[in-house]
Amino acid sequence: GWEKISLHIGFIGNIYDHYYEHQTELSDSENRLIQYYGNPYFNAGYVLTPGFRLEIGGGLLSTDFKVEFDHRLSLISSLSPNSSISLNTGRYHQLMNPTNYYFVYEQNENEFYAIKNQYAFIRSSKYDLTYQHDWRLMKLNIELFYQKFPSVNVYRDGSIKADAGTYGFAVSVNKTFDKGWYLLLGGSLFDSRYDDLALDNPFNTQYNFNFLGGKEWTFTKVFTNSISFNLGSIVQGGSHSTGVELSGFDNFPAIELSPYRLSTYSRLDFRFQWTKFKDNITKSLSLDVQNLLNVENESWSYFDELKLDVEKTYQLGMIPILTYRIEF
Repeated sequence: GWEKISLHIGFIGNIYDHYYEHQTELSDSENRLIQYYGNPYFNAGYVLTPGFRLEIGGGLLSTDFKVEFDHRLSLISSLSPNSSISLNTGRYHQLMNPTNYYFVYEQNENEFYAIKNQYAFIRSSKYDLTYQHDWRLMKLNIELFYQKFPSVNVYRDGSIKADAGTYGFAVSVNKTFDKGWYLLLGGSLFDSRYDDLALDNPFNTQYNFNFLGGKEWTFTKVFTNSISFNLGSIVQGGSHSTGVELSGFDNFPAIELSPYRLSTYSRLDFRFQWTKFKDNITKSLSLDVQNLLNVENESWSYFDELKLDVEKTYQLGMIPILTYRIEF
């Protein structure tokens, strides 16, 4: 009957404005890329038996350069009232940030440009086996996965393309909001490589661990006040680089730096917030301290035209942000 069927239909639309500026002692260049994105989609489910459920989904993804179709299929088995296991597969398309993936620097022209005819979607096929268990205040999720990426750019200019694959497992524990406390733990171990190439995928960080937890206190008298704090942390392996090109400079030999890996990335964030609710007006004062321990994580390496040597750059250290908001 119809009671066994569920259906959801929706639409997502976005406009992306990407701006990139590059400054050195000898040059100054900039680039802008505006992209339009639309995604009508559907998700449907059907109860096969009291213990099995079939879910399918799909959607059209459109940019100003290309139109693609996504599809998903899941078979879910209930092991108990609080636990389930599912087998999932699908084809997915995702947008990549052109600042990191498609903007190319022309050394001779001293300017950046975007390869617009290549900037569309990154396609992948994903297969995973997922186990879920729910307690009254906590949820456990364990996932084994494999994801295939056909014909991705090895270098930004698209001169070399290759298939790539990622496999591994991920675990997350989510403690729901209870007596003001909440907690989220997660981690994954994986390997991501190009097929038939002796190069590491730039995104093959191999491990990723994160933590988020905090508490909120609420006080009610004439009006309602709340005070909350949370701590968040992330630790992940360093990304890989295909190397730094050193050829084409005067008074420097034409060589290329071998592929290298950045050091481990780590960060601890802190947030404190005071909130006041009164007469349909919400006032809040918050302090965010990103990178509380002031860790200088590596960003990338580049060839310095004045020093004639390879230099490392580092990301920002501690960033305090004080915010005051009034909402009506």
